[in-house]
Amino acid sequence: MTPPDGRRNAHLPLLVILFGTLLLGLLYLFTVPPGYGPDEPSHFGYVRHVAEGRGFPVLGRDTDPQGPAYESHQPPLYYVLSVPVYVIGRAAAGERGAWMAVRFFSLLCGLVTVALVYLLVLRLFPGEPSVAAAAGAFAGWLPSQAALFAVVSNDPLTELGFTLAFYLLVRYLLAERPGNRLPLWIGLVAGLIFLIKSSALILLAVLPLALLLSPRRTEADASPNRFRPVLLFGLGALVCVPWLFRNQAVYGDPLGWRAFVEYFQNVMKSPTPHTLAEQMRVAYTPAWYWLEAVGGWAYRDSLGMWLFSRPGQPVPLRVTLPPLMYTLWGGLWIAALMGMIRFGLTEWREKPPAWRWGVAGMGLAFLLLLAAYLRLNAVFFWAHSRYLFPAVAFLALAWAAGLSRLAPPRYRPALLWGVNGVLFFIALFAGYAILGGYFEAAATLSHGYG
Repeated sequence: MTPPDGRRNAHLPLLVILFGTLLLGLLYLFTVPPGYGPDEPSHFGYVRHVAEGRGFPVLGRDTDPQGPAYESHQPPLYYVLSVPVYVIGRAAAGERGAWMAVRFFSLLCGLVTVALVYLLVLRLFPGEPSVAAAAGAFAGWLPSQAALFAVVSNDPLTELGFTLAFYLLVRYLLAERPGNRLPLWIGLVAGLIFLIKSSALILLAVLPLALLLSPRRTEADASPNRFRPVLLFGLGALVCVPWLFRNQAVYGDPLGWRAFVEYFQNVMKSPTPHTLAEQMRVAYTPAWYWLEAVGGWAYRDSLGMWLFSRPGQPVPLRVTLPPLMYTLWGGLWIAALMGMIRFGLTEWREKPPAWRWGVAGMGLAFLLLLAAYLRLNAVFFWAHSRYLFPAVAFLALAWAAGLSRLAPPRYRPALLWGVNGVLFFIALFAGYAILGGYFEAAATLSHGYG
């Protein structure tokens, strides 16, 4: 009997999702002028700084207005990997060519992330490629994701790294004979991600715990060698240790957290919860700050919301989607949560222990990211949802699996592809009508961009 999704053209759903991600990425890449992505000038300045052979920047010491500035605290791997495409782009078409080349590198990272999300979910739901396709569409067709994949930023590579680590973990847990190589690779990937963004510290805690406590498959797996995967993980993760020593030498702190907070308090004057209330002329209350300011911002930003400055306009303008789209976004998430509850009540216990442990490990990583996000916003108002999207694989899995359980098996592909179409339309509308219209108007006001 042919399964509900069928087995013909097994790779077609992935190809469709990747092609759609590429189209949206190119739309945003050419619609948003260079320098208008989130923190894009500083990310690009970091790439230029390294490409010019000036070493790794130090937060607070670089005074070049076109340099890395407040992104100087970031680990270096993304910027080092961007240098070759920067050099090629600059040689081919000057400064603008360098911008576009590094943006294309971000888009490539996004495409690989989407493919890994699809393959990860397909490994968890091997008979349901439409669920994997819905997860891939979530990862690549959200306007926020499509826009992020089209700018110079270390976030796309961070998402790729987290997703690869999750994929390798699930592959290890579900394998009949996992061997010793996968834990080593998982550790190496986690260590390398830490060299992209410090939030990977979460992986360095969650992944060895998942390896140590994972359910044993056979009597052989329950031998005294149960600590071997963790030791192999640690061996691979040693790749990040030199950067910790470097931060200790430069900042007196392996993570550079104290220098980070001092810089953004004293130099950048980033808004705190109370100064934000003063700026918005409202009375500060915890309920207002966490529910309306942080929660409201993160909710809209997770679908798509942008801050841009027009020439001669010192205060950034918030560019948003029509309210109906945010309402639809919320309605779909409520439906997905209902489906997740149904899945938990009817199917969760039927899954193998290793399957449940893999999903739980990804969920724990997301919860730790959320805790770090809340801690950061307790100090500064930085409610951008992209700080949670390193766990895009877990969010996409929850979204796709939840929505799929709202319909009988035979109707699931139609339901999920319908939702995929809605996401693609919103992303297309956001890129063409909202952002395209904004920058067309801005270019008219300023007689063109430089």
